[in-house]
Amino acid sequence: MVTRLTSQRYLDDSEFARALVDQRGGSRGGAAIAAELAAKGVSRDVAQAAIGQIDGEQQIEAAARFARRWLPRAEPGSLRSLLAIAGSRLARRGYSPSVVREACRRVLEADQG
Repeated sequence: MVTRLTSQRYLDDSEFARALVDQRGGSRGGAAIAAELAAKGVSRDVAQAAIGQIDGEQQIEAAARFARRWLPRAEPGSLRSLLAIAGSRLARRGYSPSVVREACRRVLEADQG
């Protein structure tokens, strides 16, 4: 039965992984998506291939949208303060430290400019 379902493309981990990346990529980072795929039984290789398709700029913009929510709680103009408030929240959403830092930096630049 599994062979038949696989041959008819009902069970295609690669396609499932790509679809999940497309769906979650606007609100989650690669680490969170990889964890979700692993929990659903998708192999690490298939998950990494799908996550490799995530556009870095899109990740930064998505993280920046989230970080903007926390800007009012941060000290004005302080990257360190914004990172302290929004950084751990972004990390829990699976964004890498470099994406978190760049997103917070961009939010501050937009706020000051």
